[in-house]
Parts: sequence; structure tokens; C-alpha cells
Amino acid sequence: MAWPLPKTFQRVMRGAPTPRSPLPQQPFRVVTPMARTALLLGAAGGFALASVLSVTLAAHITLGPWWAATAQAHGRLQVFGWVGLFVFSVAFHFLPRLRGAGLRWPGLAPWVLGAMAGGLVLCAISQPLLAVTPGAWLWQAALILSGLLELAGIGLALAVLLGTFTQPGAPPLRKRPALWGVLPFLGCVGASLALSALVNLINVIQAAGGVGIVSAATDDISVTLGLL
Repeated sequence: MAWPLPKTFQRVMRGAPTPRSPLPQQPFRVVTPMARTALLLGAAGGFALASVLSVTLAAHITLGPWWAATAQAHGRLQVFGWVGLFVFSVAFHFLPRLRGAGLRWPGLAPWVLGAMAGGLVLCAISQPLLAVTPGAWLWQAALILSGLLELAGIGLALAVLLGTFTQPGAPPLRKRPALWGVLPFLGCVGASLALSALVNLINVIQAAGGVGIVSAATDDISVTLGLL
């Protein structure tokens, strides 16, 4: 004999308002594609590039510009694809519950995923190939487009999170003490991601005009901001 679920828990599962959550919450399936894509990019993309880099080193194959470009693309795919998209999926599910409001503009979630994943895949393909064929306009355009897509994806994601934070009808902030405890961290996250996307766009434009390699200093800045 199955015991009936408490009514409050039933309302949460349906996404209906509860005494502590006055606005409906979206189910986890809204962010499931982000988490799955993050794992796919990490396993199929990041580890694949890492294997190429490791095998070439072990085989003492002559390393040219393509190796450095591939290493940079691999790092970005792991930081912003595997980790970044997974963090966004958690944030889209967690912040609304912390705020006591539904996710603002949930229809933008697929656009965030498409822009981020598309930009990262383009970068992973175009950056090494541009290093092999310097001056090829197709890979130059693809690399710049990857930066624009990542900027758009991160911008949309931050807009959704900020919109959730300022959701009309949400309870006053003074009634959400748990939110105040993490508010400084959320502010740092938003600022770091925005700056990282802008730095990356400048980096790929610079790399597209050369052999597909971003300067070590500016690449470190972008990745460090992403890690923050």
C-alpha cells in the first residue's frame, strides 16, 4: 500500500505555489538538456581533444601552432562547456527556489544552450583548423562567430538570472535570508562571466587575424574569469 504524498510536496512537484514559494516553479526538465549537453561536451569533446594532445606528445610528433590552438580550444570547452553549462543548469533550477519565484523567461533556456554549445563547438573545430590553414576565411569567420555566440549565450543566461532575481510578485528580499548569504557570490559570478565573454570575443578576433592562437596572457584572463 502506497502512502499518499504530503499536499505541500505534491504542490512542489506540480510546480504550483506553496506557502514558501508564492510563484510557480518550473520542473527540472527545463534544465535537463543543459546538464546532458555539458556532460556530452566534456566526454565527447573535451576528452577527445585531450586524447589527441596526449598521444601527440607521447609519440614525439612535431608540435606546431595547431597543438597550441588545440590546447586552448580544449581548455575553453572544458571550462565553459562541461563546467559552465552544468553550473548554468544548476543555477536555473536553484536560484528560483532560493528567490521564491519562478524562473523568468524559461523559454530562453534553449537559446542559452544553443548559443553556448554552438559557440564552443565552433571554437573547438575552427581554432585548430585555422592554425593548420592560416588565412582561411571560413575558419576565421567561424572562430569570430564562436565568440559572438558565447557572448550571446552568457548574456541571455545572465538576463534570465537577473530577471528571476527581480521577478514581479516575488517575496521581498528581507524575507529571503538565505539569498542574502550568497548574494555577493552571485554578483561576482555575473561580473566574471560577462567580463570573460567580452575578453574571449576580443581574443578570437585577434586569433582570427593570425594563426588561430590567442596570446597566453589574455587566454589566462578569460579562463580565470570563467573559473571564478
